Amino acid sequence: MADITICEVLCFIFNKYSVLAKTQLKSVLVGFYQDDELTEAKDLLFTDASKLAVDGMPRNVSQTKRDGRAKATVDELLKLCTFLDEQGCFGLLPKYVAGNLDRIPAVKLEDMELFCVSQKLEALEKRLAAVEVVNCKLDHISDKLADQHATVDRTVDKIDSLVANNVPA
Repeated sequence: MADITICEVLCFIFNKYSVLAKTQLKSVLVGFYQDDELTEAKDLLFTDASKLAVDGMPRNVSQTKRDGRAKATVDELLKLCTFLDEQGCFGLLPKYVAGNLDRIPAVKLEDMELFCVSQKLEALEKRLAAVEVVNCKLDHISDKLADQHATVDRTVDKIDSLVANNVPA
């Protein structure tokens, strides 16, 4: 049986990781938990993940006490979760449970609707970025074609001029 570890932050993250958009998850974590709770959870996850001996694991960067510390800590937590998820290691970690359900943020139905809209918006942003890349490439090709067309026009004009000067009137 897998190890069980009490950590409300990691319990929430692991249960909502695939349900909420990363931006929404980050917002809930930063808004609900204190800096120290987030830091403890991050350190615990890095400690547990290091036991898996997976190559390429992100480093655990200590955050100094400053504005934005919670956001930076959550960014690191989610970066490690994404890495572990991509490596298929979630199931190898301990089972994170809540010792106090009051320390688990509630996600309202409106938030789930917002999540759906957020996911669709995220997909649209990715598609728009791809279209912008293609558009940039097409602009570049169009510029090259315009340059080549101008070169051809100049060459044709020169040939016409040479032909006109060599043809007796």
